[in-house]
Amino acid sequence: MKLVSNGALVGALLTALCPLLAPPAAQAATLDWQTLSGQAPKVIGHRGAPNYLAENSLPGYELAGDLGADMVETDVQVTRDGELIVMHDGTLERTTNIAARFPPRNGGYSVADFTLAEIKQLTLLPTGSASYSYPGFTPTTDFSVPTLGEFLDTVNAYNAAHGTDLGVLTELKSSYTPEVNAKVVAEMLDKGFGETGSNGAVQSFSVANVREMSALFEAAGADVYVDLLGYGGVQTAEGWALGLNGSGTSYELLSELVGYADAVASNYTYITEDFVAAVHAAGLEIYAWTLRPTDEASAAALMADFLAWGVDGFITDNADYVNAALANSGYDVAPAPVPLPAALPMLLAGMAALGGLARRRRPALAA
Repeated sequence: MKLVSNGALVGALLTALCPLLAPPAAQAATLDWQTLSGQAPKVIGHRGAPNYLAENSLPGYELAGDLGADMVETDVQVTRDGELIVMHDGTLERTTNIAARFPPRNGGYSVADFTLAEIKQLTLLPTGSASYSYPGFTPTTDFSVPTLGEFLDTVNAYNAAHGTDLGVLTELKSSYTPEVNAKVVAEMLDKGFGETGSNGAVQSFSVANVREMSALFEAAGADVYVDLLGYGGVQTAEGWALGLNGSGTSYELLSELVGYADAVASNYTYITEDFVAAVHAAGLEIYAWTLRPTDEASAAALMADFLAWGVDGFITDNADYVNAALANSGYDVAPAPVPLPAALPMLLAGMAALGGLARRRRPALAA
């Protein structure tokens, strides 16, 4: 008797079952999410809700949760005395009132030239269209410059108060040292963002940083998603790669990335259908940064191709507009249940016993 491999048997079973599992013709037009997980794309509040409140502020992160973000993205800088603060820029003058409080040091206002105690005397300044208030929103925090620990505490408190699972995406800058990376890992683990299902993630433009953070979390047995930031796809003689600069002259092969990362985060203007397909074929997810729509209509127009291609998440200044566009996109319409033959559960159980699909190194980000 000729032996049949598990893979061939599973294929045969699927072929036989397809007519039974297919929805009726009238339901075939419904749109399923094309993401790698098959779930709705994640909405990630970039620096909180900077279109409405001061960026990287604790109230801004709370507001992002209220606006429906699945996660909030933050940036970490290091003070003169080695403390971790939440701040995008390496300097303080654009987003704080430091010029009114301290004279310049070494010709400017570098974060690295001021202690945490000094920075704690500052107030964050709204930029662009942001202000210190939002209609109907009352923050539980203030507009001082937060430490990384205070940021993580605020997210935990928000989740406890609202029964939510707001996650964190912590960006590490390319100038970071192994000592600082170890501090970030320790802080995230201490605040519970390394536990299974904790919805924690880190990202960086630096391959060395991403590799190191991945190894540190792996060694700690932590469940933390790791992303490499970049600028879209680059086709090389060795296969598809993520461009690490706009010209694509520096890149990291997806075949290398899959060994230590879970996703790529690409500048949205460089994302193509072919690159999304290549990223998914490698078993990685792809996130688009940074979407800044002016209303729901502009968000829908900006996202239309990305949804069709299966982009897995959107890092955005406007979680509200992106969420509204997703809700009205026509995707995720669940078909009515199809009656199943009595023998189907037994067939499915047999297929499960033959082996499951290959799993990535870490589970997908929580919805």
